[in-house]
Amino acid sequence: LIVIAVPLLAMIVASVFFLLVAKVEDEATVWVRHTLQVKEKIRHIGSLLSDSTAAERGYLLTGEQRYLGPYRRAVNECPAIISDLGRLVADNPRQAGRVHNELRPLAAHYFDSARRLESLPPSSAEAKRIIGVTKESMDQFRTLFADMLQDEDRLLAKRQRWADQVSRTLSAGVVASVGTGLVLGLLAAFLFARGIARRIERLVANTDRLEQEQALKT
Repeated sequence: LIVIAVPLLAMIVASVFFLLVAKVEDEATVWVRHTLQVKEKIRHIGSLLSDSTAAERGYLLTGEQRYLGPYRRAVNECPAIISDLGRLVADNPRQAGRVHNELRPLAAHYFDSARRLESLPPSSAEAKRIIGVTKESMDQFRTLFADMLQDEDRLLAKRQRWADQVSRTLSAGVVASVGTGLVLGLLAAFLFARGIARRIERLVANTDRLEQEQALKT
């Protein structure tokens, strides 16, 4: 029985280690996907705001409302994307704080200032002042987004290092379990075979002793 039980137990342990490795790799994949989603949201917001600022300048130069299309698109789309971003980083207090305390107020200030452009003559001093304000806001957005992207890259690298370390440790456990199972299985088989051989020797010896009417060995 031990000849079967020892290798079987080792294979069970190895299977557990293997499942843990697969789980860690799955978690690492999820975090990579999560980081890519966060970065995509940040870049999307940045792209909308950049196009909006360029549109405001086009309106200031030409006075034509058609140039404000990208601005209006940013007004309509940014709030929902910022909310999506907030949900994605809710598990990260640092990033969540940036979205709540910096990005949302800055976006509100930017759009409040930009909305006034539509009711002002493009050549007016107030319109030019607002363009200056939105440009300053864009600079703040770029700095904020750069910090957020950098943090996401750093966090992803940290999670990947952890996943690699755990995966290596568990993989070593798989190898060790299989190796130990093989060694113990061979040892058990050897001891079992040796015990059988001794029994056979004892039976042969007892047979000879019976023939000679001598006492049997136990």
